Amino acid sequence: MGPRQLQSHPAYLLVCWRVEPPRRSGAPPRDPERTRELLLQATFREMYRSGYQSADLDAILAATGVTKGSLYCHFDNKETLGSAVVDEIIASNLHQERVRP
Repeated sequence: MGPRQLQSHPAYLLVCWRVEPPRRSGAPPRDPERTRELLLQATFREMYRSGYQSADLDAILAATGVTKGSLYCHFDNKETLGSAVVDEIIASNLHQERVRP
C-alpha cells in the first residue's frame, strides 16, 4: 500500500482520530472579572453589617465560594479590598444617588 492508500484506509483513520478530553463537569470556567465583582459585593455587605475593622474575610469567602488564594490574587490585603469597595461601589452609589439627579 502506498501513502495515499494508507491515509484512506479505515484502520488508519481510527488510529489517527483525535478525541477531545471530556470537560470537567461542575467547575465553571474562570471569569476573573465576575470573581472580583462577587468579592467586592460580598465585602460591601460584610462591611455594612460589621464595619471595616470587624469585617471577616472568612465570611466573605463563604458568601462567594471563592478561595483565599483567589482573593489574594485580586487584592493584596484587606486594606486594598476595603479601598476598592469604597472606590468602586460606595463612590459609584453616591454618585448615582447624589450627584446624578
